Amino acid sequence: MTNNKQKDQSIASMVRKYIDSDNSLKKCMQMGIVNVSSLARIIYKDLQREGIQSSMASVSSAIKRYKPSDYGDQYRPYGVIANSNISLTTDVGKIVVNRRSLKTVTEKLSLISDDVIFFSKTVNTFTIVLSKSAFNHILNILSKNNEKAVEIKTGLSLITIHSTKDIIETPGVINLIYQTLADNGINIEDTTSSYIDTLLLVSNKDAGRAFNVLNDLISKNQIFNERFR
Repeated sequence: MTNNKQKDQSIASMVRKYIDSDNSLKKCMQMGIVNVSSLARIIYKDLQREGIQSSMASVSSAIKRYKPSDYGDQYRPYGVIANSNISLTTDVGKIVVNRRSLKTVTEKLSLISDDVIFFSKTVNTFTIVLSKSAFNHILNILSKNNEKAVEIKTGLSLITIHSTKDIIETPGVINLIYQTLADNGINIEDTTSSYIDTLLLVSNKDAGRAFNVLNDLISKNQIFNERFR
């Protein structure tokens, strides 16, 4: 009897570790939307592959007894998302230039600062994302100075996610955003962040879907926050 009790406790401990290792699964357990039988079959098969003796009954029992931890650090990214809002700007363009062209371009950027959405600099290149109205202006500057862009891309849209200051010290928020888009087959053309804003560049054809997917992410986590705060 004692051995059976110890075995059940051991299985319960393994099941807890299994669930605790997956934040998405933990969140679903907290929300009460997990199919216990299906999850038990998955965990049971994994335990078998590891050579661990168990039974479907003991695994199912351990899942039913599992009590998610309080709303803690692992849920903080979802809370940040829930308190964010989103906006969409269509028809923007991206120009990438070599560092040697940097001086030529930056001297003129101040003249069209209202049309520059963001720019970023790396070791070898300089990326400018700007409105459609200013796009040709930069290209003309490069042409007049006999310089060429490394990459020119139009037909893009900018999604801006405005969050609270909590995003600065909360790990996992950006990953949650990226993963949500990736899971829906949406490619991010370029990205950057500025203080508490996350900026995502996507193609115009994906813009509406990307906006809806991220807006749904925010809405669902607002519901989750209301339920478990």
